[in-house]
Amino acid sequence: MPRPCVPIIKSMRTTILTHLLMLLAIFSVTSGCESTAETPAMPPSSQPTTIDLSTYQWQNRVIVIFAPAATDANAVQQRTSLNADPQAIGDRDLVIVEVIGDRHHTAAVRQQYGVPTSQFTVLLIGKDAGEKLRATEPVEPAAIFRLIDSMPMRQREMRR
Repeated sequence: MPRPCVPIIKSMRTTILTHLLMLLAIFSVTSGCESTAETPAMPPSSQPTTIDLSTYQWQNRVIVIFAPAATDANAVQQRTSLNADPQAIGDRDLVIVEVIGDRHHTAAVRQQYGVPTSQFTVLLIGKDAGEKLRATEPVEPAAIFRLIDSMPMRQREMRR
């Protein structure tokens, strides 16, 4: 009798759910960005009212990319480098949230973390909702992954 592939299916389900959450977070947060040819602005009634990072607490680590515009060179570089390794993002339960421009729904999170509208900043927020990294220049994904992998909670996750 063949052995069931439950651990593999469970792992695949977790990875798929993590990627879906990442996509949902990116699309829901960046949907109110400045209008560009690639990203049309949504009508005001369908724009998010706030960005609530607390929904990720104890479930995901969050990389928050703050930028004055979606086309900001630092934001593009950070986004591109992170998107190059979706497996590593999923393995570490990471969600990427972009806070772009000065739309109403971005004000509270900008104020909470003290990031001005005109400044590029990348933050790493741990599963405990604590700020683990802050940089005003793009950060190499390998450096972010090393930092996460050194955290006690991640160490426990890797032992499982």
